[in-house]
This record gives sequence, structure tokens and C-alpha cells, in this order.
Amino acid sequence: MKKIIYLAAIAVLFSCSKEERKNALELDLNLTGEMMQVNTQTVIQDATNQNNYYSQIDTLIKYGYGYKIVLPDSLKEKTLKVIISADVKETETVTGEFVVSINEPNMTSLFWGNRAIAGQLKELNTWKPFKDSVIIGAAQNPKKNSHLYIFNTKFTGGGVFCVDNFKVKVIKE
Repeated sequence: MKKIIYLAAIAVLFSCSKEERKNALELDLNLTGEMMQVNTQTVIQDATNQNNYYSQIDTLIKYGYGYKIVLPDSLKEKTLKVIISADVKETETVTGEFVVSINEPNMTSLFWGNRAIAGQLKELNTWKPFKDSVIIGAAQNPKKNSHLYIFNTKFTGGGVFCVDNFKVKVIKE
């Protein structure tokens, strides 16, 4: 009987891949509205598809649609990798960015990391996939009442920056 239990336990352990065991605290957020949303006033209806909405910003409305996330305690005081993916489009100058920040309730910033889309978007007025990541050090991810913010921004340049199909994955490193 002990051998059967032992073999069953080994089978269960080996059924999980190495990657799954390494990232046991992975938080995969397919952000389509489940979390607290920020900057919702930047969401517009797609003129070519009435069932689709996306975020559109420019240098006057600098902060785009995003999320305010309360991380579980199991991810606090840990080094995190935040992977961002989306479909993006710029109309005049490619100056848009994605921002990952950790803020206290009074909005004091504990961490600010940004990723420009310019390295991946080479064509204007065309939707293109974007994917990049930001590392948050454990010291900048304290076990206090703080929130993770993820959003898009455009501080310089002309035209508009559009973001659709915005997804985020948070992984403990």
C-alpha cells in the first residue's frame, strides 16, 4: 500500500512541469474588466466594430485606461516580473509607453517602471502586438497597504496612442 501511495505522489509531482513549479505564485490577470479600472474616460468605441472598445490618449489626456491591483500577501516583499501584452497603434509619433507602478494609498510612488512601445511599433495607423516586461525588486514591493497600477501614457509627440486587448501577468521571480 505504501508503494502505491509513493508512486501516486511521484506521478503527481512529475505531472507538473518545472516551469509550473517555479512559478507557483503566478498571478495571471487577463484584464478585461475584473480588477478596479482607472482612467475609464479614455475608453472609446471602435468606429469599425461597434462591439469593440479601446483606450485612446494623447499629450493632453496623458494617462490611459489601466488597472489598480491589490497583490495577494504571497506576492508582497518578493521580486516580481510584470509582463504586459496588448495591441497598440499610434497615429503620428510613436511616443506611447506602458507604466507599472506601486503606490501607497496617498499616491506616493514606491516604484515606477515604464516600457516604450517605439522599439516594437514601426508603422503608424496600424494595430500591432506589443509585449514587454518590468521587474519590481522586493525592496520596492513592501508588505504594506500599497497598490500595483498598470496603465498606458503619452507625454510627448503628436497624434493619439491607442491600446486594445490589454493583458498582464505577474510572476514571482
